[in-house]
Amino acid sequence: MNSVMSDELEGKRMEAENMMKEAVKKQFGRQARLYTTSSVHAQSPDLAELVELVEPKPEFLVLDIATGAGHTAFALAPYVRKVIASDLTFPMLKEAQGSAGNRSLSNVIAFATDAEYLAFKNETFDAVTCRVACHHFSNIRRAVHEMARVLKLQGDLVIVDNNVPDDEELDRFVNAFEKLRDPSHARCYTPTEWKSFLDEVGIAVDYCELSKMTLPFDLWIRNAGVPPDREEILKTRLLTSGDRILTHMNVIQKDDQPISFDLDRIIIHGVKR
Repeated sequence: MNSVMSDELEGKRMEAENMMKEAVKKQFGRQARLYTTSSVHAQSPDLAELVELVEPKPEFLVLDIATGAGHTAFALAPYVRKVIASDLTFPMLKEAQGSAGNRSLSNVIAFATDAEYLAFKNETFDAVTCRVACHHFSNIRRAVHEMARVLKLQGDLVIVDNNVPDDEELDRFVNAFEKLRDPSHARCYTPTEWKSFLDEVGIAVDYCELSKMTLPFDLWIRNAGVPPDREEILKTRLLTSGDRILTHMNVIQKDDQPISFDLDRIIIHGVKR
C-alpha cells in the first residue's frame, strides 16, 4: 500500500472516530440528568464489587474514565485521596461536579478528556476504573492502551461493561440491538476479546466475572431517549428474535406486565506488570 492510500485510509478512520465521538457527546449530553438518577448506574451491585476489587487506600489517586454522572467516582471517594472523574461530555461533568458538591465530596474533581487521548502523564494513577462505558469507545485498543499508560506499575485496573458471549449469532444480535437503541454504541466485546486487549498492554488479569443484569425494557428505552417509532421497532425485534436469543436474554413478557430482559455483564480486574 503506497503512502497516499495509507494517508487517505487513516484520514477516513479519524473522520469516522470523530463522528462517533460527536454522537456520544450528543447522546449523553441530552441524557445527563437521567443518568444522575438512573438506578442501573447508581445502585447496581457491580458498583460495590468494583470498589472492593480496587482495594482503595487513603493515599490513592484514582482516575475514573467516562464517569458519566459520577457514580463510580462517588463510591471510591470516601476511601482515597482524590478521584479524577473524567468524561468527554461537558453536561455529564456538570452533573457529576454538582452531585459531588451535594455529597460534600471535595476530593472528586471533574475533568474533561477523551478516553482515547487521556490528558495525563505516564504512570500517574494508583488505580484506573471504567464502568459501563467502553462499548461507546470508537477505538477500544487505543482506550485500553491509554488506561495502561497512565496507570502506575502494580496499579489496579477495573473495567465493568456490557459484553457478549463468544457466540457469533448472539454477538451479532445484541450489538445490532444496542446500536438501534443508541447510535453512539460502538461494540460490546466478548470475554476472549477483553483478555486479549489487556494482555496486549501488559495488564495481567487476575479476576474476571461474567454475570447477567435484568433490565425493564421501558427503563432501557428511557435512559437512551428513544423516540416512540424506534421503540416499537426495538420491541418487535426483541420479541421475534427467535428461541435461542429469547432464552439467552431471558426475555419475559407477561400479561399487563412490563417486558424485561437480561444483558451480559463482565467485571475484570488486572494489574499493570
